[in-house]
Amino acid sequence: MHSQFATEEDRGTLRELAFDSREDGVWATVSFSMARHPGITFVRSQRVMPDLSAEEDPDFAAMLLGTHLIEWFYTEARKKTPDADGIIRN
Repeated sequence: MHSQFATEEDRGTLRELAFDSREDGVWATVSFSMARHPGITFVRSQRVMPDLSAEEDPDFAAMLLGTHLIEWFYTEARKKTPDADGIIRN
């Protein structure tokens, strides 16, 4: 979450990235923080690949995940109120 942002206060820090193989595909759960929102952790979970077959392109899946994180942050997440633990989830 580095070079895509225009200003220093838009910089983010990746806290955790975890993958989980579920019945409906591979899911990624990402937690990150943003400089302009100190004390808040953003958590997004989404399916990134239908399965682990050789036909899937992990580089494309990673790029798409990054794009969705940025879009989610700017269109939804930053407008939400964090829960009591300071977390905003999708």
